[in-house]
Amino acid sequence: MIEKIISEASGEVEPNKTPIAIPLKAPCPSESEKKAILFETTIVERRPKSGVTSKIAINPFIINWYSNKNITLKRGIKLSNKIIIAGIGPGSVDYISPAALQAIKSAKVLVGSKRALSYFAAEDQKSCPITGDILAAVCFIRDELVANDVVVMVSGDPGYYSMLDTLRREFSLNQLEVIPSISAMQLAFARLALPWHHATLLSFHGRRPNDEDLKFAEGKILGMLTDGEYNSHTIPEILSSNGWSGESKLTICARLSYEDERIIETSLSNATKHEVFKHCILIVQSLQ
Repeated sequence: MIEKIISEASGEVEPNKTPIAIPLKAPCPSESEKKAILFETTIVERRPKSGVTSKIAINPFIINWYSNKNITLKRGIKLSNKIIIAGIGPGSVDYISPAALQAIKSAKVLVGSKRALSYFAAEDQKSCPITGDILAAVCFIRDELVANDVVVMVSGDPGYYSMLDTLRREFSLNQLEVIPSISAMQLAFARLALPWHHATLLSFHGRRPNDEDLKFAEGKILGMLTDGEYNSHTIPEILSSNGWSGESKLTICARLSYEDERIIETSLSNATKHEVFKHCILIVQSLQ
């Protein structure tokens, strides 16, 4: 443990608790810990005699100050770098916004899926793939923020089922900057020239919506994300058990924005007559 004198913003009052020194490679704090405390970091010398120094040591420690109040490190390094969450659209580069593309091209540090990194990352950009180990990506972002902004690429729009939820839990909101984009759901409704302001948007991707949301109602429109288990064959069965007629119109939207895009119009009862689509958008409309 390294004792430090850290003053509040006024510079007059010292905190009544001692900060805890954690090695740089230590695991990130647990989720419950971060919910209970304010997490603030600064880089200090390994063996300073007193106070907080602005010099970055060769073997630094991360000092975690646990407090219920916002404090300013009197002579420390305040992390002002940003996490830029850039939506990269439904797939084709034609649908990425100029603002997102500029952020990606100018980034020194990129985070994204392996597919996104293979397409966008340049040789001089430091990168980290998003895999099933989300904590690894979070720790990478936290480490890189010390020196640079970090651009996180997410498919579709960041506000719709993306890593934004995780980043909001792990970092303060003033560190986050979001660049919106077109989601696959948005493009699916556009392909049908169908307004979606009254649609019920649901996700079967790694989850199952509540039956209450799936129940049939006159004039109801469903827009649904799918996955390997909940796909174009299994979801119609679930809807049938929730009161939907087999004659209800089903549109399967697959590979949206790519050259091999597929738009198939059928009905719930005839869904299994077509090949199974595992990662697509399903739009279901009740008969008027």
